[in-house]
Amino acid sequence: MAIATAVWHVTGLPRGYWIALTALIVLKPEFHDTFARGLARVAGTLLGAGAATLIAVLVVPGHGVLITLILLSVWAGYAFFKTNYTIFSFCITGFIVFLLAMAGVSEPVSAEYRTVTTAIGGILALGVYALWPTWSGSQVRQLLASLFAAQARYARLVIAGYANPAGVDLRALQKARSSGRLIRSNAEAAVDRMLSEPQARQPIDARLAMGVLAAVRRSALAALALHAGLERGVARATPGLTRLATGVADGFGVLAGAVETKAPPSMLPPPCMTPPSPGYTPASNSFSATAPRN
Repeated sequence: MAIATAVWHVTGLPRGYWIALTALIVLKPEFHDTFARGLARVAGTLLGAGAATLIAVLVVPGHGVLITLILLSVWAGYAFFKTNYTIFSFCITGFIVFLLAMAGVSEPVSAEYRTVTTAIGGILALGVYALWPTWSGSQVRQLLASLFAAQARYARLVIAGYANPAGVDLRALQKARSSGRLIRSNAEAAVDRMLSEPQARQPIDARLAMGVLAAVRRSALAALALHAGLERGVARATPGLTRLATGVADGFGVLAGAVETKAPPSMLPPPCMTPPSPGYTPASNSFSATAPRN
């Protein structure tokens, strides 16, 4: 912003504040958003300025037509703001050009000012970001580790509730569920941003990160189903599930450490479930055709 303001004062361009304004709007914390938004703004501004100039030359609009064009530009800008930033920039450029025309500034002149200053501000913002980028992927491993830790806390509370229904704390369960959902949303957003960044800057394999999110989501859905059972009430305790609760939480802890340290996971806790049903084949992870489906 300081450089953009200095360029404005040094060049003395009319309405040079658009240089700093463009740099401010283009710059975003994420790599993809900055470049996508910057290119869209420059392209939309150029197209909008060109369209406004053609209208001025071919139509020579009066005050009534200018007012109509201003209202249409504002309406279209609001309509496309969250849909297409290029069209939004196109509409805003037309709005400014037509508004200045109402004040006596000719459309070609104001379109030229808008085009030049926006191009300078956009190129400056993109150039600075290219030299000093912010990589969202740098946070992905830490967020995935936090996701495992949050799911460990929630799963332990839920399973322990079936082991000791009398000790269930529904408020603590609700808090753990809400915390896990927030952390999962943050992790999913970070992975999504990482996928739009150069592969060389991704600290974790994209397929692995997506697989982790999918696995944790399935675990969370299972825990939510068990949570619903606790809210309805559990008829009798199942003390043997205490070991399962500890094992699940410890397993998530091992995975959290592996993701954060980039080291292969150590030995996971031993299985603590009941023996599998007859006909279960571990190698194929399926039941034989003749086995009862329990």
